[in-house]
Amino acid sequence: MDALFPDSINALSKSEKFKTNYREPVIMKNLVVNLTYLCLVIGLLSCGDDDNHPIPTAAIKIINATVEAGLIMPKNFDFNISNRAGTAIPFGGSERFTLPANTPTDLLLVKADDTLTTVLNETVNFEEGTIYSFFAAGRFPNVESVLIRDEFINYQDSTFGVRFVNMSPDSEALSVRISDTMANVVTDLGYKGASTFSPLPATGQGGTYTFEFVNENDEVLAATSFDPISERAVFQNVTLALVGLADDGTGGNSLFVTTIDHFSR
Repeated sequence: MDALFPDSINALSKSEKFKTNYREPVIMKNLVVNLTYLCLVIGLLSCGDDDNHPIPTAAIKIINATVEAGLIMPKNFDFNISNRAGTAIPFGGSERFTLPANTPTDLLLVKADDTLTTVLNETVNFEEGTIYSFFAAGRFPNVESVLIRDEFINYQDSTFGVRFVNMSPDSEALSVRISDTMANVVTDLGYKGASTFSPLPATGQGGTYTFEFVNENDEVLAATSFDPISERAVFQNVTLALVGLADDGTGGNSLFVTTIDHFSR
């Protein structure tokens, strides 16, 4: 049969050979293009990993204890670091933020209704993994900062930790007691003073504690009730801060106790 159609067979062989020779460079070209594209993608992803590598951070709780400042807020936080920047904090309120660690950071607090009015401007520098409470204290416009590094306790069984802070700028040294037992848990707590965290049973006092801030004449200036069970504070750390004025100019006071929740440990 081959002898009968030699020309057609040769023509077919040449055609197949051409197709084969044509496909090889096309395939190689496509392979090179694909490999180049893959390398480019890997390179871009690698750059992205470097850019998005987690940076060292620290945590800070900002508490508005400034009398007559109204709503305040941090103005200059990097939104890539803390997405709660611009959050307004009411008097007696608090908000938690994350800041870069191991580097000086300007902490600018302004009035929320007038962001051109500075309430407090401080530079802070925290170690990685640390936690701080930052009180904006005093009476506007005489505002000062009180920075406390939070050292928590590892609690066992049904207990919680409570700390007391006096942020009343015109108050005398006070004591804090549990009303039912009349036992002092803190004494001589002056302005800007803070106790350490003290463990208390989370099941005592019928489930609720009433803490009273009293002066040297044993007068109760402010009090607050706290139920660690309903507040889900078991194994947690809680700060009770006295804010306001002991003398508000009307013959009375504007004192009250605010609760500041913290991280568990």
